[in-house]
Amino acid sequence: MREINEQFGIIVSKHTCYRARSAARKKLQGSLIDHYHLLPSYIAELKKVYSGSTFDLVLERETPDSLVRFKRLFICFDSLARGFLEGCRGVIGLDGCVLKTEMRGQLLCAVGKDGNNQMYPIAWAVRIVKKRELISDITDQLCPRIRELLEGNKLKSRTCTLRHAGEYQFEVTDLGNRFVVDLRTRSCSCRYWNIRGIPCSHAITCIHWMKQDPVSFFTDWLKKDVYKLAYRNGIRPLNGRNLWTEVEGNYVFPPLVKKQPGRPKQKRRIDSSEKELNGQRLSKKGVQMRCSLCHQVGHNRKTCMALIGRHALS
Repeated sequence: MREINEQFGIIVSKHTCYRARSAARKKLQGSLIDHYHLLPSYIAELKKVYSGSTFDLVLERETPDSLVRFKRLFICFDSLARGFLEGCRGVIGLDGCVLKTEMRGQLLCAVGKDGNNQMYPIAWAVRIVKKRELISDITDQLCPRIRELLEGNKLKSRTCTLRHAGEYQFEVTDLGNRFVVDLRTRSCSCRYWNIRGIPCSHAITCIHWMKQDPVSFFTDWLKKDVYKLAYRNGIRPLNGRNLWTEVEGNYVFPPLVKKQPGRPKQKRRIDSSEKELNGQRLSKKGVQMRCSLCHQVGHNRKTCMALIGRHALS
């Protein structure tokens, strides 16, 4: 607003700037309704280019005479699905966010973890070529982030002492705590090695005592060769909408938005274990209440029986 005032000599409000930006965006990119109209043609183009992939557009109509409206859309590229099966650990997580458009809604994404301990989107891939070039220049058997975790566990292993229990079993003491390590089953009672596939500090102590390389005790999906398998299947380019095949049928309209009562909230709901958004206040969960009058726990000054008794006597 200050720049507009200095350059053109006019005073505009913040809401005027918002409306001008929305009008410019609508003129350049089209309206949101126009984009919904193109969904059937977009899905048809995807199915033509990416055979074997899964694209599911679900529409709904409240009454036979009402408009056809968007309900949900599912996209899964075959190349990314095969990359996940060949080069990632068999664990799928669900990530999501709220869409801040006029239609609201949620965007959900099924993700995995690749060999570099990074998120692997199964439905869509970002910067695949750049990741390939980065990892291909590395001569290490492990990916960079996994190597950092290994070096950190090596430093932590300096506080560990072990007792050999025969064959591949050990009892490791770490700062007064005891853990059982079995190199044959690649497990430790701290559960770090079992869950992440990376030898913990207790296991590294035993591996060094056996004079072996900790890298040989990693799971294969954390190594560079398996990491490359996840990104070897690229996604083919897609034509612009001027070359899409027009799909006959009813136009698709955005879903109906029901305005909730009351003033809309600007901040998300904070869990009791989290800090406040400004970072100043901490949660009082688990803190015992102590009375400032009788110094007993379990109540405060307002509900203190000693104070209530005094008022009753007076």
